Amino acid sequence: MTLPKQAIIFGEIRYCQKVDSHFIAGIRIKDVFYPQALEIGHIHAGQLDRYLAGKGLTTPEVLTVREHLRHCRHCRAHLAEPGDTL
Repeated sequence: MTLPKQAIIFGEIRYCQKVDSHFIAGIRIKDVFYPQALEIGHIHAGQLDRYLAGKGLTTPEVLTVREHLRHCRHCRAHLAEPGDTL
């Protein structure tokens, strides 16, 4: 799947069902690549807590945090330090 000027998403189709004249597919996302560097600062502690808990963030927010953590050594270091502010 390609979202022009936003992201390239790689995944695996987990199911596909025909509904009337169209199909519904479930995709397990494996990787996301952004065409340009992310222009966000460090992850806020509250957002990181919600990410670690696996709830409270939208799918785009989860993908943004995941991608940021892949590239930001500072934020990854805070994953093991609960209660710290970023």
